Amino acid sequence: MGSDNKLENYRILLDSGATCNVVPSSFVELLLLGCSDNVKTQDCQPSAARVASGASMNFEPYEASFDINFNENLKLSFNDCKVHAGESKLIILGVPGIIKNEVETKIIKTSGPHKMEVRVKGKPLRKIWPKCEE
Repeated sequence: MGSDNKLENYRILLDSGATCNVVPSSFVELLLLGCSDNVKTQDCQPSAARVASGASMNFEPYEASFDINFNENLKLSFNDCKVHAGESKLIILGVPGIIKNEVETKIIKTSGPHKMEVRVKGKPLRKIWPKCEE
């Protein structure tokens, strides 16, 4: 919930090409306003990264670590996230987060189009978070 009690929606992108986890500063601010009691921030040097489109993403001079409990079966940990300024609604779970949360994908061959199954800690995501879009 935002500071005006308005529901905020964010998307989590599993990005196996990202070398770090990335979170928008607007999300960290929501956590610090009382939406979570487990957020920790740590000062770091300002930095930038090149994104897939070739553009540059500038990071704030701090990193954030936190957990998100989606339900009793699904919790994701985000450690040492680079924080970028802006109102983006996208959180990137990069390689460090994919490894930490034991996220894996599996291609399931069928007689029709093949399907991809996402698993978290060995459990199919569609079973532990039925609202997800795979």
